[in-house]
Amino acid sequence: MLKKSIEDKLFELTTEELKILEKKEVDFSLYSSGHNNIVDIENFISANDLIAIRKHTRFIDFPTHTHNFVEIQYVYSGSITQYCNDKEITLESGQILFFNQKVSHRVLKVNKDDIGINLLIKPEFFNYLFTLTKTDNSLFKFLLGTIYKEEANSQFLYFKVSQIRAIQESMAELITELYEPTINKEIHEVLIKLNVAKLFILLIKHIDTLEITSVDVYEAKTIYKIINYIENNYIDGTLKDLSLVLSLPDYRISKLIKANTGKNFMELIQIKRLQRAEHLLMNTNLPIIEIAYEVGYENLTYFYKIFKKQYSLTPTNYKKMKEDSNVN
Repeated sequence: MLKKSIEDKLFELTTEELKILEKKEVDFSLYSSGHNNIVDIENFISANDLIAIRKHTRFIDFPTHTHNFVEIQYVYSGSITQYCNDKEITLESGQILFFNQKVSHRVLKVNKDDIGINLLIKPEFFNYLFTLTKTDNSLFKFLLGTIYKEEANSQFLYFKVSQIRAIQESMAELITELYEPTINKEIHEVLIKLNVAKLFILLIKHIDTLEITSVDVYEAKTIYKIINYIENNYIDGTLKDLSLVLSLPDYRISKLIKANTGKNFMELIQIKRLQRAEHLLMNTNLPIIEIAYEVGYENLTYFYKIFKKQYSLTPTNYKKMKEDSNVN
């Protein structure tokens, strides 16, 4: 829950909103650096920052536009209706919408009780996020790739998460940093980055809240489920079992996996097993034979063979190399 003082600030009229009520039009020069409908993040953020947080402007229709950043829109109160790639989406209180840079959208006028918060995120933040998490979670990487990669399609993701308390608390922390920022600017920026990273992780945890808004999103959500299955069943998971879990024929699953990852099911299983083996190798003192068994390999010779193929070193030499590099 937000403090009342912060909630009161959310409902206050901004300078821009006062001008809109007077002139009944958007001053697009506040958003775009040129004579186009591309919203430029540099208008809201310093060159060294990666994330801007701002309240959604009320009382006016916002014209069709794209932007040079990833946007996360959150509705704190009321609702916001917009057209994303010509598809109508009404975002209710507590819900979240992601847009990548290629989405064309326009936003309908909202009233005084309709409060939205927009997170504007430079693409470079996602490189920072990978470094920050150092995760081997393929689902995490796939979600980020869907959103920010240059080759990604025009994509928006709609999460109905109003009942997910952890996500609501995470957004409350971000809103608090907007209106009552930590005095130390560096700490303030780190807190925002960490909270956005936390938000991504929570959304992955609650991927079932992702609404199917297009064929692309249906396929993306199915891929999320496939990767999540592999994350949790890499030791003994099978394509047949996955087919039962998803209620999809195995040939359809195989086709989706190949189209989205360039690999087949067993290759993804092997990659996950080796990632887990590498983690155990570097973070435990387990004997290599136990590590091999732990990740699903009973044949130690075969484990050595595929590990060396993946990492160009045997497990023993890989561990030694990493330990030596940490010492130096």
